[in-house]
Amino acid sequence: MTEIRISEKSKLVGKKLGEFWAKETLNLTIAAINRNHAFLPTSLETETIAANDILIVIGPPASIQKLTRLIEGG
Repeated sequence: MTEIRISEKSKLVGKKLGEFWAKETLNLTIAAINRNHAFLPTSLETETIAANDILIVIGPPASIQKLTRLIEGG
């Protein structure tokens, strides 16, 4: 399990998790989203990602690295 912070420059900002997740093959589970020290439900269909959100993800290291690259725009 790891935490990944969403920067203001991330291509995820303003998108619903489902929009992003449907396009990528990631062997990960999003356990929670930490926004302003509050944990949000992780509904892929309805939750819009904001700058400085922290995704709590569970999965193999290679998948976490892939997600990190995608979030950073690489």
